[in-house]
Amino acid sequence: MGDRWHGGADQVLFDLSMPLFETEDARRGLASAITAYQAGRPRPVLTFDGR
Repeated sequence: MGDRWHGGADQVLFDLSMPLFETEDARRGLASAITAYQAGRPRPVLTFDGR
């Protein structure tokens, strides 16, 4: 029974979170974090626009 519950919860989390990664804010945030990491700098503060 435990696996059935965990599998369902995993699917719900996936279904809820994946659209967030498709937003403009997430794409900008990830891109700026990667650029900063590659340059050895701290991540910049990102202003979220709600898109």
